[in-house]
Amino acid sequence: MEEKAEVVTAEDEMLWQEHEIRRVYPLEGMKVLAVFVDGNSRVYDMKPLCDSSPVFRALEDRELFCKVRAGNGGLVWNEEIDLDSEDVYYDGIPVETPFDALLDLDTAGRAWFLRRGAIQEAIESGKIQKGTEARMCGTQWIVDVNAMIREFGPVPMGPGDMERQEDADRFWCPGIKSVYPMKDRRIIASFRDGVSKVYDVSPLIERDSVFAPLKDDALFDSVHLKEHWLVSWTEDICLSGREIYLEGETVRTPFDAVIDVKTATEMWYLREGEIMEAIESGKIRKGFEASLLGRNWLVSLVAMTRVFGSEFGEEGEQEA
Repeated sequence: MEEKAEVVTAEDEMLWQEHEIRRVYPLEGMKVLAVFVDGNSRVYDMKPLCDSSPVFRALEDRELFCKVRAGNGGLVWNEEIDLDSEDVYYDGIPVETPFDALLDLDTAGRAWFLRRGAIQEAIESGKIQKGTEARMCGTQWIVDVNAMIREFGPVPMGPGDMERQEDADRFWCPGIKSVYPMKDRRIIASFRDGVSKVYDVSPLIERDSVFAPLKDDALFDSVHLKEHWLVSWTEDICLSGREIYLEGETVRTPFDAVIDVKTATEMWYLREGEIMEAIESGKIRKGFEASLLGRNWLVSLVAMTRVFGSEFGEEGEQEA
C-alpha cells in the first residue's frame, strides 16, 4: 500500500503554532537561539537530532545550518528539514535577552490579529506610552509586549490561553495566493481554497488616515502580498486576508480552480517532487488536471484533493 501524505488541518496548524517563533539565530556548536512572540527565548541544541536522524545529519554542514529561518510553525532549513516550534519551546533551554519583551509592529499585528494602524493609533493617543513602552528604532516602531497585553489582551493562542480557540478560529482564513489592483480603488485577491474576492478599499481611504495615502494612483497600484495572510502597500499600510475574505465580494475567475505547484506544496505540506511524481505517474492527468504554462506547472485543486486529501484534513485516495 502506498504511504499517504500527511494532511494538516487548519485547526491543527493553529494548535501547533501556539508558541510562534518570530526570530531565530544560529549559534556555535549546532545550537540555535529562538525568540518567541510571547517574549520568551530558548536555546535549542540540534546535535542530538543530528546524531540520531539521517535527515538532520545534513545540518552538520555549517553553511546549511546557518540558513535556519522561522516559518511553517517552527524552524526551517530547506524543504526537507524543519522542526516544530513546540519542540523548541518545551525542550530548549530558557534564556533571557534584552530583546525578549520587544516586538516590531508587523509581528505584533500578526500576533494579536490587528492592523498595524491600530497599534500606531494606540501609540499616538498615549495608550501605549512613547519612550517607555514604544520607541522608534531606526525606521520602525518597536513596542513592549506587556503594553500590548495591557491594551489588547493576551496573545491569541498564547500559553494558558487555549480556551480562546473558538475566538482564534474566527480570525483564520485561507491563505492568499495573489492580489492585484483594480479600478475604483478595489483589489482582487485569490485565496488558496479556490475563492476570489473583490474588496473595495475606498471606504477605508475615506475614514482612516492610515489608508489616505492610497488616493495616489501609483501607490495604490503597488499593492502586493507581504505574507500569505497579509496584503500590503507600505510598511504602514496593510490589510488582513481575513478582512478581505469576510467582507469582500465573491467573484469567479478562470484561475479559481487551479494553483501553481509551489503554492500547492505549501498548502499540503509536501515536497514539490511529490506533486511532480503524481503528475508524471498519471495520478494527476496531464492536460486535464495539470498543465505546463510557460515555465510553471499549474495543477487542479480538485486533483490535489483527490490524490493528497483536503488541506483541511480529509484523506486522499489510497492505492491497494
